[in-house]
Amino acid sequence: MLHWFHLTRREAIVALILFLLIIGGWTAAYFLSGNCKTDFALSDGRVDSFLATLHQESHQQASATKMHPFDPNQCDSVELVSLGLKSWQAKAWIHYRESGFTYRSPEDIKRIYGITEQDYRRLKPYIRIARSDMRYAFSKSIPTEQQIAMRHLHDSLSLLAQRYRQMKLKKGETIDLQVADTTMLKRIPGIGSYFARRIVWLRDELGGFVSLSQLDEISSLPRETRQWMRLGSTDVKQIHINTADLQTMKKHHYLTGRQALAIVKHRQKYGPLTSLQQLSTDSLFTPADLHRLRPYVTFK
Repeated sequence: MLHWFHLTRREAIVALILFLLIIGGWTAAYFLSGNCKTDFALSDGRVDSFLATLHQESHQQASATKMHPFDPNQCDSVELVSLGLKSWQAKAWIHYRESGFTYRSPEDIKRIYGITEQDYRRLKPYIRIARSDMRYAFSKSIPTEQQIAMRHLHDSLSLLAQRYRQMKLKKGETIDLQVADTTMLKRIPGIGSYFARRIVWLRDELGGFVSLSQLDEISSLPRETRQWMRLGSTDVKQIHINTADLQTMKKHHYLTGRQALAIVKHRQKYGPLTSLQQLSTDSLFTPADLHRLRPYVTFK
């Protein structure tokens, strides 16, 4: 009896087709010649011989196959053939890899043209993928094109993050808040674009910083960021309180429109100011208002 179960599915199909062709040929010869005494026993012997040859070749191929662990991203065609693949399957495997695809999981080999489910089940226990090639574990439901795009995006973001970390200030390094632009400020750990813009905006509104405590006016700014900040100078832009017009004073961060108008009216009624203390009688000005405004006005 033939050992059918030792034949692969493809070999069994080929054998069946050949068997049917042989039977069909003999049948046609029988009817054409009118001789019904064809020796089917002899014919069956030839079929058995053919199938035995196929089985022997299959057995030889199986005996030549030496299963061993392999990396699908590193193996060559010779190794793939030694693992039981046909030469054309091995070429398809290598071509798929050379086109830019990296095998991230054993299931990825199913994408290769000609790799059957039987091939996959046979090879899966021996697949060993390097850890560096397994850093992207995407869902099978995502198309290959989207996987590749996401991997490129991940690599780009990783590179940007690396450069970002290299640009950040190290412990002990500081920058001058009076002259730093947003790019310089973003080198401070904990400060991104938002806080950098807020710091520059506040500095411009004030005319310069006189103390790092003024940064408290920026909501949620981490206090630990101050270890990388310094004031190279406390010279600030001042308002000549006795000559500045209403619009100029209203633009200052520490003056409201009503306060600016009160100063103008005070000048008109009492003459030039010689001290901010003269405004303390006005309910619009609290001691805290006058204290923080003092570095930004001049009476000369």
